[in-house]
Amino acid sequence: MTTPQQIESNRLNAAKSTGPRTQAGKAASSLNASRHGLLARELLVKGESKENFAIFAGGVRERLAPDGELEIFVVNRVISAAWRLRRAVAVEAALFTTDNGHIGAVPDGLGKMQILSRYEVTLERSLYKALESLDHLRRVQGSDDPWAHVRQEVVAALDKKLDQLSRRQAEPKSQEKPDEIGFVSQK
Repeated sequence: MTTPQQIESNRLNAAKSTGPRTQAGKAASSLNASRHGLLARELLVKGESKENFAIFAGGVRERLAPDGELEIFVVNRVISAAWRLRRAVAVEAALFTTDNGHIGAVPDGLGKMQILSRYEVTLERSLYKALESLDHLRRVQGSDDPWAHVRQEVVAALDKKLDQLSRRQAEPKSQEKPDEIGFVSQK
């Protein structure tokens, strides 16, 4: 059990500890929990080149050619997910490369690979969702009528329901008598 003296001592020590005070210290401590950077807030992590990222992002933007603010936003999501997926490949390679450059098994390699695989799946979903959003935006924008796709979906759903109803009506009616199925007339 903690004594009152220990509690007081801990309180005094905690008052002395104020954490990093300089901007450099704060920046360094913000990376304390970073292991692989796959889900980091910052897009670039320690060891990555701004120039390489700029070249990569420029190539993706050129290929996808966003038109308008919304498409630019979605393309930036594509770039972010794709860049992080590239990082995942590097992390995976690092798991199996020893200090002397040979391929080797890492301690707890299976557990780390499972976690890495989960992150990769999450990033791939994010990438594909962003690409689907971009495709959807372009289909909607390509139409003269921005509500055309909504009407098409509604008409398709109504057609499906009408088809189901007409099939039910076309089914032969049961020839059972009301009293055979538990219904008794009140005459």
